[in-house]
Amino acid sequence: GLLTIQGNDDPIFGPNVFLYGPVFNQVESGRMRLVEGTSNWLGGYIHYNGLTNKMHLGMHKVSNQDPTDDNNAISILRNNGNVGINNESPLQKLSVDGNVLIENGNIDLDNSQGITIQTTLDEIKFKAGTATITLNSNGSIDIDSPTGTINMDAFTINMNATNINMTAVGTTDIQSGITKIESNGLTNIEGVQIRLNADNNSMGAARIQDTAIGVAPFGGGTVNSIINSGSASVKIGN
Repeated sequence: GLLTIQGNDDPIFGPNVFLYGPVFNQVESGRMRLVEGTSNWLGGYIHYNGLTNKMHLGMHKVSNQDPTDDNNAISILRNNGNVGINNESPLQKLSVDGNVLIENGNIDLDNSQGITIQTTLDEIKFKAGTATITLNSNGSIDIDSPTGTINMDAFTINMNATNINMTAVGTTDIQSGITKIESNGLTNIEGVQIRLNADNNSMGAARIQDTAIGVAPFGGGTVNSIINSGSASVKIGN
């Protein structure tokens, strides 16, 4: 090649290249450009800013020699190694300013800290195919499942709220060894058919406690059946 550097396998006296200025804390403490020609900076670069103590990996997409057209795509902080994508001041190990697209892969979280999403948006949506889970700023959660099926598999499912509304177009199945729905206010379960299954063939441990179920005929009308477990009584017709 045009330039060859050879040295021993040694971090100090090995094949090292040093780029530096005459004083500390220079903005241009070292820069290397990989360009397409001698008359422009079109290409990429590596730059260390000694004043801010940041390493930048960037691109120059304009056919000129104007440093203001440099774009720092990736920034690394010297003091903690935080990496920023389109973010020159990353506050976490990885900070991204913009959208993130993951194709044919997963996000694996191997810790007990959980996931924290902080936003000033009115809602956050999680989409999988045509299904959507929406977290609203007022504290409510909307689940839109075009298939009419929502599966919640767990040993215990606790839903504590002042008002719990469950609306189903077709069949709503709640299957669990223990299913608890606790509400301090109104609990509405609306649907064409609702089944509480403990073992898929019997009521078992599934129960509705301290609430009322009203069964109305198709097309609306007067409620003609009421079960009130709070008073340990069953009322039919009133």
